[in-house]
Amino acid sequence: MITQSQLADRRMMIQAAAERMRSRKAQMARIKKATKRVASAVSRKVKPKKAQVTGFEDAGTNPNHYTDASKYAKEYYGQRYEDTTRWDNVGDHTDWN
Repeated sequence: MITQSQLADRRMMIQAAAERMRSRKAQMARIKKATKRVASAVSRKVKPKKAQVTGFEDAGTNPNHYTDASKYAKEYYGQRYEDTTRWDNVGDHTDWN
C-alpha cells in the first residue's frame, strides 16, 4: 500500500516530467517557426546572374598559353636547358628507350 508521502512524491515527479515535456514541445514549436521563417527568406533570395562568356571557355583554348616552348626554355632557362637536353637524342636512339 502507498503512503500519502509516497503518493505526493509520485505526483510531484509526474508534474515535473509533464512540465519538461511541455517545455520541449514549446521549444520545438519555436524552432520550427524560426526554420520556416529562415527557409522562406532563403527561397526569396535573388539568384546571381550568370557570368559573361568570353568565348575562350567554349573553344577550349587558353589565351595565356605560351605556344613556343623551346623559345621559352631558352629565354628563361638558358644554359641549364641546353645542358639537360644536350644528350637527349644521341645517334639513333633516345634516352627514353
